[in-house]
Formats: sequence, structure tokens, C-alpha cells
Amino acid sequence: MKRKALILILTITLVFGLSAAATAATADTATAKPTAATVLVNGKKVAFDAYNINGNNYFKLRDLAKTLSGSAKQFEVGWDDENDAISLTSGKPYTSVGGEMAGKGAGDKTATPTSSIIYLDDKETRFTAYNIQGNNYFKLRDIGKAFDFGVDWDAAKNTIVIDTAKGYTPEPLIMPNLNEVIGTVNGENIYRYEYEYYLNSYFNEYFSNYYDSLIQYEGVNLLDEEGSREFLGDLENFAWNNTIQAALIRQIAAKEYNVSLEPSYYESLLLADTVLSLNTNRLYALIYPLIEAEAGAAKGMDAAEAKGYYEQDPTVWDCRKVAHIIITAEQMAEEAWEKEQDLDYEQAMAAAKKRAEDIIARLAKGEDYAKLAAEFSGDGTAQVGGEMDIYFNASGSFINEDGSFDPLFVEGAFLLKNVGDTSKTPVESSFGYHIIKLLDKKEGFEAVKEYILNMLLNVDSNDVGEYFSIKMQELQDNAVIKRNFEFKYYVESSQL
Repeated sequence: MKRKALILILTITLVFGLSAAATAATADTATAKPTAATVLVNGKKVAFDAYNINGNNYFKLRDLAKTLSGSAKQFEVGWDDENDAISLTSGKPYTSVGGEMAGKGAGDKTATPTSSIIYLDDKETRFTAYNIQGNNYFKLRDIGKAFDFGVDWDAAKNTIVIDTAKGYTPEPLIMPNLNEVIGTVNGENIYRYEYEYYLNSYFNEYFSNYYDSLIQYEGVNLLDEEGSREFLGDLENFAWNNTIQAALIRQIAAKEYNVSLEPSYYESLLLADTVLSLNTNRLYALIYPLIEAEAGAAKGMDAAEAKGYYEQDPTVWDCRKVAHIIITAEQMAEEAWEKEQDLDYEQAMAAAKKRAEDIIARLAKGEDYAKLAAEFSGDGTAQVGGEMDIYFNASGSFINEDGSFDPLFVEGAFLLKNVGDTSKTPVESSFGYHIIKLLDKKEGFEAVKEYILNMLLNVDSNDVGEYFSIKMQELQDNAVIKRNFEFKYYVESSQL
């Protein structure tokens, strides 16, 4: 869970600066076409029930196990119905259950990602696998790698060669065609370089900045491909989803907001994937004010609705503004030090309380509050007559602003009944002793209505991000999305 949350944060950082939540791919179905190639097993032609899915060959798991049984690379297949788990055990002969080697597949089939848990020699692992008509089909090269037998391709003879006398050799590295169309979003072509940009950015960010942290906290070593499969799959999934969202931003910019970009010099200077990312970010910056306006309108509320909001809890909105004169222990200690006297904290607080009581007495005789504040108050409000230019409610929370006052200070402020009243006794808080004056109070819906309306209509970057996230999710849910390539690591039936 930590890892996926971290990936999500990185997604937000790398893509558009949005607070859009990356969405997990659903369990897509795929079209399985009968494998046309000849298959040789240790030099002998074997007719397998096998299919080609997105350019890779998938063999029925039990057919492979039966065919290789008795060889040096034999393995057993077990099924745990209660736990929906497949177990693969290397070195053991296969136990037939019936129905194996039923012949080559005929006609296209619908393949669904296998949701079962898979154990290899009692260790949970992950394979790219599909279920076709109740049987599990595994990528041949994955099984070859797991049990270390040779898998080769003879293009001239259109033949797959399985050799248990050889160890597994990975496929030769073939650089992808970055201009390959790997899918569409609402009919718009998606090119491989777009997807590779996000995938490469994610991997590089984690490898460069979080390599040690991933090992320490997640047990993921990015130099260990097998141990990192789940993590790498998550990166693939988020990269694909961000590729989709980038396409959707381009589409809504043009169709909903009538916003387009003028060509820029950097389009002939930079790589295509970088240009695409920059242009997507520029489009988002241009449509942001329009999205912000939509978000504000979505929060719109009339006076009648605002009154209902007020009546849910009037104490949230009934508020007041005060001035104060504060006398602190630090003030009194400093004054004593200037007289070459030392006061401990308790002595300093006692002196502060005495000073506050003296000021209250002077106020009772008619002296000016603002002048006394300027002379004695120990904070910056002294220069403005002690006025604290903020309204706050009975819990101390500021109205339409972040922040709050000390609860003891608030309690003393709400003891004052009428505008102009001042504290009759010093009000102690964690900061010192206060003499509070009530400057204004707003009670009842009509008095605070504007505060409620302003709060409800105001939008900040978080509001815009949340609104846009929802909008993007709705667009993605309703988009016609086609993906023409297969993830290397991500298992689509897994839930993020």
C-alpha cells in the first residue's frame, strides 16, 4: 500500500502538476488467435492447443507439463480450488487429470487475464497468463524461464523450438519502434514514445532517488527484475493511464475549451516525447482558468441553501473580533533583568498578572484602551490599539481563514457580552495574561451570510484539482480506449 501511494504521488508530480488520481486498469479481455506456427519439442513435432495474444504465444499449462513430463525440465501442476491457486513444482513428473493435448485451437477466442494466485516451488510469483474457456494459458517464454528450458524461434520455418537439453536464453533485445501506434483514445492514435516517456520518467525517478528506500521499506531491489515484477507492473499501469489522460487533455482543450497551441521553436529542437509532454503541460496551463471557473460554478449556492448550511451549526459561523493587551512572563523577566533582578517563570507570571490587574484598574477609571495597549502590550498589535483584525468562532477557529486562537483566550473573549466591553479580570492563556476588548460580533444568519457564501464559492488549487480529477475520471470512463500492446510486467487482473 505504501508503494502504491508513493507511485500515485509521483504520478501527480510528473504529470501536469495535477491532483488527478491515476486510475488502475481494469481487467481487459484480449483476442486469442490460434498459433499458426509449427512446434517442435526436442526435435519432435507436437500439436498444441496454443494461441497468439498481442504477439506472444500462450500454451495451455497442463499441455506443456504433460509434454515435458519425464524430461530433465519436467514440472507438476496442482490446483487449490478453495484458495483459487495454481501450484507449479519443478522436477516432479506431471499427474494427468484428463483433457490434455486436445489438439490445436480453432478460431479466435476471448481471453481473460488469469486471476488465480500462482506458486512456483511454494513461492508466490507472477506470470502473464490468460483463461480461455476455463483453461489457463501461460506465455511460453515465461514457463521456459521458470523451468530453464530452451525456447527459440525459427522465422524461416515459422517454427517454435522447445529444447529441454538447453537452458533458457532471453529473447534478443529489440529496440521498440517509438513511432509505432500502440493504441487509440477516442480514435486518436497513441504512439509508443508517449507511453515510453512516462514509463522511463517513473523508472528513472525511482532508481535515482528512491533506490535505497525501496529496498529498506518495500523489499524491492530495482536491479532484481524478478523481485521487482509487481512494482514494475504498477509503473507500467500508471504510465499507460497517464498516456490516456494526456490524450484526453489534448482532446478537451480543443473540443470543450477551444484552446490550441501555436507551434514553438522547441518542436524541432527536442525529442518527440519531450515535446508532447511540454505541449500537454502548456495546454493544461491555458485551460486552468476555465477549469477554475467551472469548479467555482459547481460549488455555487444561493442564500436559501446557505441558510440551511448555517442552521446545521450556528456556532461555526457566529463570530467576533477583539483587541487585546497581552502581558507576558518574558516581558516581566526582561524588565527585572534590566534592573539587575532575576525572576523565575512563576515569579514572572505573577508579575504579569499584577501588571494586567493594574491596567484593568486604569481602564475602570476611564483611561484609553488603545493608548494602554501601545504602552504595555507585548506583541505587534500594540501599534494598532491591540486590534486583532480577524473574526473567530466559539471554538477559536478563524472565519474563512486557516488558523485558530488559544482556547483559554477564546473562552475569555466570549465572556464579553456587548461591543466595547473589556475583561474584568486578567485572562490567562499559554502566552500570558490578556485584557480583551470586544470590538464587534456577528450573530445570526444575516450577519454571517456573506462569509458562508464566500467560503462556499471560493475555490483553491485543491478544489480545482479535485474537480478536474473527477472530470478526467468521467472522461476516461466514457472514452473508447484501445491498447494494442501487452504489458511486460503488469497483470491486469490485479487490483491497485
